[in-house]
Amino acid sequence: MNAMKQQTVRVTRAAYRAAIAVLLILCMLFAPPSAMAAKKKKKDEEARPTKSYVLPYFIVMMLVGVGLMTVCRPGSRKDRLEEKRKKDED
Repeated sequence: MNAMKQQTVRVTRAAYRAAIAVLLILCMLFAPPSAMAAKKKKKDEEARPTKSYVLPYFIVMMLVGVGLMTVCRPGSRKDRLEEKRKKDED
């Protein structure tokens, strides 16, 4: 690429980034205030107990990991194929 093309590419990328930034700022400015503000919690209201999902997610991730290790483990068939080819060549 010559210098003129490189400069054109840089300017174009900068223009795209600036346009995205302007669009994000405009969206934030014209968003209704209720969308930006968090609701205030009532002091009198007690917090509901929440269920912890740590253990179920941990179990699922462990099973996915074991499955990936089973599927992606290196096999010995590839080595046997290479040894067979060497014997056939000799």
